[in-house]
Amino acid sequence: MTFNGYFEEVPCLETDRLLRKYPVLFVKAGCNLQELERRERKRGDRQIGQARWQREHMHSHDIYDLKPDTFRQSADECARQTAGLLERKAQWPAFDRLYQIYGDTKEERG
Repeated sequence: MTFNGYFEEVPCLETDRLLRKYPVLFVKAGCNLQELERRERKRGDRQIGQARWQREHMHSHDIYDLKPDTFRQSADECARQTAGLLERKAQWPAFDRLYQIYGDTKEERG
């Protein structure tokens, strides 16, 4: 399950409550702005400027458990890095940090 720009100024509190019951690994697969804009133009199905806007607004909190760089790393390397972190749940603090900032209650996870 992915959430683009999930935690922002007005979070989806119902989704927050549902996710609190599960371990949540927040991963931001990204790259530098120049590469984002190049990919945006190459795809041809994106509104020009959308990549810049999303980078500035949808990911403004910058709190993630892992941030693989899809410009410097292959898809396989990013996947291996993510898979490696799946075994180490104690190293997933991002959701709790985000919930402390944007959430409204502290429920225990199952």
